Amino acid sequence: MTTQRRDVSSTAWRQALALGILFLMGLVFMLGRQGAIVEAQSGGPAGAAYRGKAIFSQRCAQCHGPQGQGDGPMAEQMPVQPADFTDPEFVSTRSPQDVFDVITEGRMESLMPPWGDTLSEEEIWDVTAYVWSLHLEPATIEGGEKAYAAACAECHGPDGAGMSAEAGAPSLQEARWLQLNETQWREAVQAPSHPRIDDAADAVLLSAITYARSFSLGFTQDSPNLEGDGVITVRVLNGTTGEAVAGAPVTLLIFDGAGFLTNREIEADEQGVARFEGLSRDPVWAFLAQALYNDMPFASDVFQFETGEPSLDVLVHVYEPGGSLDDVRIRRAHWFVNLATADSIDVGELHVIENGGDRVYMGEEGENGREVLVFRLPPNAVNVGVEGGEASGRFVITGDAIIDTAPLPPGQRQILFRYTLPVVDGAVDMTHPFEYPIDNLNLLIPDIGLQVEVSEWTEEPPLQTEGGAFLNYIITSLPPGSAPPVKLSGISAQALAQTMSNEAAAAGGQQIIDRNATPGISGQPYTTPLVASLAALVLAVGSVIAIRRHRSQLASEPVRRRQLREALIQAIADLDDAYEAGELAEAEYQAERTLLKAKLIALSQQEASP
Repeated sequence: MTTQRRDVSSTAWRQALALGILFLMGLVFMLGRQGAIVEAQSGGPAGAAYRGKAIFSQRCAQCHGPQGQGDGPMAEQMPVQPADFTDPEFVSTRSPQDVFDVITEGRMESLMPPWGDTLSEEEIWDVTAYVWSLHLEPATIEGGEKAYAAACAECHGPDGAGMSAEAGAPSLQEARWLQLNETQWREAVQAPSHPRIDDAADAVLLSAITYARSFSLGFTQDSPNLEGDGVITVRVLNGTTGEAVAGAPVTLLIFDGAGFLTNREIEADEQGVARFEGLSRDPVWAFLAQALYNDMPFASDVFQFETGEPSLDVLVHVYEPGGSLDDVRIRRAHWFVNLATADSIDVGELHVIENGGDRVYMGEEGENGREVLVFRLPPNAVNVGVEGGEASGRFVITGDAIIDTAPLPPGQRQILFRYTLPVVDGAVDMTHPFEYPIDNLNLLIPDIGLQVEVSEWTEEPPLQTEGGAFLNYIITSLPPGSAPPVKLSGISAQALAQTMSNEAAAAGGQQIIDRNATPGISGQPYTTPLVASLAALVLAVGSVIAIRRHRSQLASEPVRRRQLREALIQAIADLDDAYEAGELAEAEYQAERTLLKAKLIALSQQEASP
């Protein structure tokens, strides 16, 4: 194997760390979005057209066309011509709720699939808002705003909140208005109980009604509005010395469900405080604060404004360098196998690394430059890759090791890597040393009739999953340099056939992510763990997904991403089914669904990158 070496400057590893922070943002932000649709419908527009546009392009354009005109590449194969959303007639007899219901439930007679098990309520409202926007020109919106200001704002208010209690004018931000079609809106405006609108031509009235809809449906939101009266105060504290950090550059990153939007930068004052003003307090936005100290980035948790909350106080801990190797250990490691062909196996390793000290461990100088963490590989490993690390420049892959060059701050970091081992005479030896002490190591092997030699390991009961059974072994309290023996034999075409028969079921499994560690390549720990540990079922099925995805990646990156997206979508659907069947507790279900949706966000960010 040839050495893959990149010069990794402090700037490069900061960029790599930032990628992990983005993923952490997606994970935690999705927690805050659970149930957010209720708030959106009761206190502001449901959905946002600019977010719905991305979902529409990805999921709907094949049939409905890139501009929603019903002329997608699949349109001719449909039994019913897809609707032209740009035609005003489309919305004349429909309400936003009607559109939402069709997207959610599908329309099988037209081969329109239901998206309710794949998209969240808020995402479906986003698509509804975008679909509704397609029949409107900017001039129409502008004219509608003027007509509304002249005829309606006196009672309902410029923001539709209902200023005049004496006049009995209701708030137009309420969810009930989403259920009215154009005819019903006209009837409500022209009812005897409604004040008469003098000298309003029919076209002007329709224009005002169109704009009035925007207070309950976000079809005019073609870009995010981040301005407001919210204040975020970030305090930078040195976790090693306990002192405030003056002058540290502080960056506030701003996200929504579509991903990263923008950032703002200022320096902390003499008390280590950075104050960001003029921010929107809408709970759809998520924030993350990052401080740069000694040329190293340190991040806060992801946070959001709660309803009615005028300001937020956020703490970012930074640390001094000088951490010791004695503080580094592997809290949990998972080692899993997938039979790829009769001539090779795919192996995945997940390591949850912990720096238990109060200083950043900077590693040591080695023949490959600065080496912070070293993960040894079997000598005949090929097709080596690190999850999330391919484009970061952070990892160095040598003939027998993966080297992580990013400094390790206090807390936990999660590393997932994969490789392929050749099968010789039906057997393969997976044994290789581990550099650090390990508290708990888990080995998972498909139960397909292989002979497994695992002296020193403790055999646990097999794991039964939809993707088949997995042999399950554990070993604990390993000292540095341990090389627990693992040898597989009896690998054959027959065993491969058994694996392939399980593949469809396994493809719907959950992604392997440890909830006590930052996912992907980030080095920042959670403040509040989502769940104490992974269920064994999630580990087994997710392991297969991870290493199968690696093989797909080697063949074609676009194909890999599409397959991963489909697997994640199916995993969410399977999770919903399990929850509805009473097989999962509410907390476990919400946390697991959040993790899967966060992976979808991260994947979308990758696909949007040039």
